Amino acid sequence: MNEALVKKLVKFLPSFKRNAIGYALVDSFPVAIGGSKFGGKPDVSTNFKWPVNASGFPLSFLLQLDCADLSHFDIDHLLPSDGHLYFFYEMSEISFDGKRDSIRVLYSDIPTSQLRKMDFPTTLALESRLKEYAVELSAFESLPSGDDLLYLNDEYLYSDFEELDTAFEILEYEEPDAVGFQGTLLGYSTPIQKSVVKDFNNEILLLQMFSFKDADFELMFGDEGYIYFTISREELASRCFNNVKFQVQCY
Repeated sequence: MNEALVKKLVKFLPSFKRNAIGYALVDSFPVAIGGSKFGGKPDVSTNFKWPVNASGFPLSFLLQLDCADLSHFDIDHLLPSDGHLYFFYEMSEISFDGKRDSIRVLYSDIPTSQLRKMDFPTTLALESRLKEYAVELSAFESLPSGDDLLYLNDEYLYSDFEELDTAFEILEYEEPDAVGFQGTLLGYSTPIQKSVVKDFNNEILLLQMFSFKDADFELMFGDEGYIYFTISREELASRCFNNVKFQVQCY
């Protein structure tokens, strides 16, 4: 092992820290109208239209986030401070890049008092109706993976992952998928195959979600993969979620 490189990594890695939000799932049903939650039925306005893919089939409802909740942990104030964010994904067929309208991220600033729980579309398969969990949020400091360091520091070599792991241990840093989070917003991604964000000046990790299992429910993205939503800084600042990019990475 290159001990000099380990010392160098321990010294400069903290300079790359980014503020992020992690979320854990709590088996707590039902969640109050407008509350942050995974699965179940979304809380939306009366004129809401359920997103469908290019073939007209409804997408699965993944996540509803109360932006007022997020604002308590959004240290850099990048996300909306009110309203709700909704994430939809086509569970019936894997789309690795979000084509065919297989994902949708929606933002609504309608007050919670005007929301109501929307029933599943009758054409949404039972296996695509996800179990409801409450979402618990917390702030944490995110460090880049070895893949991300390739874009952040020209001196970092692709073969130095052993030294990076050792540096993480010294810094007492654990990847978010190893500390009980089911997903994260902002910060750095946890890539399985390759870096998700390559232009850190102009692109932000909006959300990453990990596969998981519990006693009576499982969520699998391919072969225990992860899904990632990214957005440009400009569009996030203007609250425009029409061009969110997406990818799936699997083992």
